[in-house]
Amino acid sequence: MHRQPCLDLLCPFLEHIIVDRQLARRSARREKGAEVGIVMLTLAQCMSLSLLYVASQSVHVPKIGVASARGAAASSRRPASFVPWRSLPTSLDHSSARQLASRQQQATMHQRATEPQSDTNVVVAYVTTPNSDVAKGIASNLLKHKLVACCNILPAVRSMYFWDGEVKDDPEELMLIKTHKSLAKKVSDAIVRLHPYEVPEVIFAPIVEGHPAYLSWVADETHDKTAHMDQVDEAIRTMPHLGEDGKELPEVDALSTEKPHVDLKSNGMVVVKMKSNPTTGYTWEVSESADCVSVVKQGFMRPSSKLMGASGVQEYVIKAAKPGDCAYTFSDVKHLGNGQKEVGKTARVTFTVEG
Repeated sequence: MHRQPCLDLLCPFLEHIIVDRQLARRSARREKGAEVGIVMLTLAQCMSLSLLYVASQSVHVPKIGVASARGAAASSRRPASFVPWRSLPTSLDHSSARQLASRQQQATMHQRATEPQSDTNVVVAYVTTPNSDVAKGIASNLLKHKLVACCNILPAVRSMYFWDGEVKDDPEELMLIKTHKSLAKKVSDAIVRLHPYEVPEVIFAPIVEGHPAYLSWVADETHDKTAHMDQVDEAIRTMPHLGEDGKELPEVDALSTEKPHVDLKSNGMVVVKMKSNPTTGYTWEVSESADCVSVVKQGFMRPSSKLMGASGVQEYVIKAAKPGDCAYTFSDVKHLGNGQKEVGKTARVTFTVEG
């Protein structure tokens, strides 16, 4: 008989004896006259302990973890990795010790795998759209660039809200979008660009628990994008602006040689673009507005090159307000401070809105 296998088995065996004894004592408190059972169980365990001690040929036994045994005994149920002393092999050969250790390891791994995840890296976004066409357009662009893993579209949502000092009551579609939490800001930027609303609803909420396999799938599908944020920004810049029909909006270059003119139907929209160079301090501003159209969104598309002097594109999304003819004038302005500014180029776009 070898000494080392005996020691490998002795320490966990002592822990299981203490756990069994604590559990038996706890159970005995509920039954009258069970003290005799506790004494007999203790004697039997002590005899087994003596046999193991003799077999180890007086080799020093390390101190066992009594605290861990107490923690297990205090539980209302035995842990999945618990192995009762009655199931221990009678033979103390090396292969039996390895088998017992393997059983305990497999039981522990199974318990961890089946436990629900309480802290995840997955979030869900709530987004409302005017119709299913817009919802599908947003979902397609987000999925195309792998910014999200899944988009659900729920029809027939009724929304009541304040807007322009009035209570609105509109039918809408609700989108549930799942992605990695590190991409939440980028997904929000993409939705704002794609959405036809001036102020779209984009709300993120954490997922506390869920099916582990599903949450892992969402994280795996989107997490690789977090290491390439420059590519994500470039993908967002190339996304189109969508109209309320879900189609890509037409674009007009305000700096074209010809005088740009746009014909719009009721509630029609168009994107007015102007080349800009923010490193010079100049940005495009509306210097003369019109009443037949209104600016819904505006922003600057950063250039892909980070070199000084690289040009980008400044955009204005304009929507028809009422029938008539009107014009928008844009000026390239540099603010000098103290209310003073320097005006560079100007661009004028005329509009005709049908009745």
